[in-house]
Amino acid sequence: MTGTNLTEEKLISWCEHGKMLVCEICALKTEVKTLKQQVNTLTKALKKIATMELVDGSATDEMLIARKALQSIKESPREEQGK
Repeated sequence: MTGTNLTEEKLISWCEHGKMLVCEICALKTEVKTLKQQVNTLTKALKKIATMELVDGSATDEMLIARKALQSIKESPREEQGK
């Protein structure tokens, strides 16, 4: 990186393999994809919880999965940068 490290570091980061640089747009696309997967996991878990609660009232494992998914969504890097 050149003398404008602060700007370049903000706009460019290493890809997950560390072999090439990716721009902020690509990083955001990856983050959105991850968040969508987390939301899907949460949604599936919540649907199972609702069904289990109606059937036998035991949805403890699914509730833990839902809590973990929700926590990972809340702790996303983008949210922390906005604070």
